[in-house]
Amino acid sequence: MGASTTDVLPNLSLAPSFDILHSALKNLTIAPVTWNEDGTGPNPAENDEKVVNKFLLSVVSNELAWHTEEQRETIHELASERISERCGRTAAPEMTRTWMITATSSLLELGFAIKEPRITEDNLGFKTWGTAYALSKQLEQIGQRCLKYMVGSLKQDRGSALAAGMSANPNTRVLELGSGTGLVGIAVAAVWGVDVLLTDLPNIIDNLQYNVDQNSATVSSNGGSIKCKVLDWKNEEHAAQTIGDQTFEIVVAADPMYDDDHPLLVANMIAKYLKEEKTSAALVAVPMRDKNTKAMYRDFVDMMRERDMQLKDQGGINFMDDWGTAGDEGVECWWSIWGWDVPWVTPALS
Repeated sequence: MGASTTDVLPNLSLAPSFDILHSALKNLTIAPVTWNEDGTGPNPAENDEKVVNKFLLSVVSNELAWHTEEQRETIHELASERISERCGRTAAPEMTRTWMITATSSLLELGFAIKEPRITEDNLGFKTWGTAYALSKQLEQIGQRCLKYMVGSLKQDRGSALAAGMSANPNTRVLELGSGTGLVGIAVAAVWGVDVLLTDLPNIIDNLQYNVDQNSATVSSNGGSIKCKVLDWKNEEHAAQTIGDQTFEIVVAADPMYDDDHPLLVANMIAKYLKEEKTSAALVAVPMRDKNTKAMYRDFVDMMRERDMQLKDQGGINFMDDWGTAGDEGVECWWSIWGWDVPWVTPALS
């Protein structure tokens, strides 16, 4: 077993050079978690974090008088970033995480680079939630199980469409509600080979557009296309201006409910924008984090039934998130497929 990073931390009393300090602080970086099976990056478990934290605090509190002003600013900034990384996701600086979807017999391996700005209580859409990644990895299975009539074009069947510069499934348009950082909508476009409109609030849209631009080549190479627009669920007049009277064959919403009024708003948006055809479907994924989340989902179920929407299929996914503390056992997420005039299935909630 090799030496841990803490075995080679510089001693500040010896006035280490800028290069030595810079390298040591870079080596203490905690790589953003994406829960990839083959993920790489520094493992904080290999280090004595008490020693690391003591070292980082000593750096930020030291005047570093033997360095230039520019060097001192750089070292202090790096040390502050390392401290932030160890204070939980809400304190973490801006990051870009690459989320991988494993190759299958019909789909090549996919990777999506998603930028997440520093999040605040008012901007939870700047975090890629565990639900998004869990659902993205299940999209191929869900598509073939529940939506094959709309996303049935598998990877090996997409050649002619790609050669003609078309979507693999040009007759299927998808609307995503509350896209956040965009992982689910981007993955939907690539995995299903469809046109996806990602939407969110005005304060989220710039980062969402950035991620759409960064991943558009990957999406188009797999027969899909992506764009984004502002959609405020509470402002029907503005929604009419941005979306117009468009309807979509599929509506997707992942982890869209974290306030009491959201079940009604999500149900309204689905009923408004889901095309009124038997084959149309809404895919909704809700994590069952606590009693409040489960209650909101039950309210959502009732409101969907009131709008003549019925449950077509459902399933569960267990996933990890980095919102809580290390050692969490995971969260159970229920995904459900809703449509017009389909047999009712009683939701199975614990």
